Amino acid sequence: MTPGSITVTPVTPVVSSPVPEASQTPKPTRKPPREKSCLRINFEVGGDEARNGRYDVIEVGGRVLYSWTAQDGWKDSGWIREIKLTHRSVYVQVIFYPDDSSPPITMRILNHAPGTEYGWLTEGICHAIEVAWP
Repeated sequence: MTPGSITVTPVTPVVSSPVPEASQTPKPTRKPPREKSCLRINFEVGGDEARNGRYDVIEVGGRVLYSWTAQDGWKDSGWIREIKLTHRSVYVQVIFYPDDSSPPITMRILNHAPGTEYGWLTEGICHAIEVAWP
């Protein structure tokens, strides 16, 4: 090199990564709302019929889910919708309270849950509770 000469060094441009862009703010996953159940009290399978009085569908544990007042000869309650359960599935029993104030009667459930004497309800499903006189 001679004095006063300049050395030229080629410059290689550095490619930088693009600046990351912020993504949308994440939204928390929400649980879907719990579905309600529906039921009907039905005497047809057992060949019986209702008697004058009130029939309570009760969760095992005591919470009344629905009360149906029937007259002699009726065969079913019709579908009762929008039943809110304590848990996703529950065992139930049907108790009859006669109009004459005699003692209540626990109805026999013909389509009971396996291994139990209880009927059952599950969210999002309609259940016919087939009952008969004990």
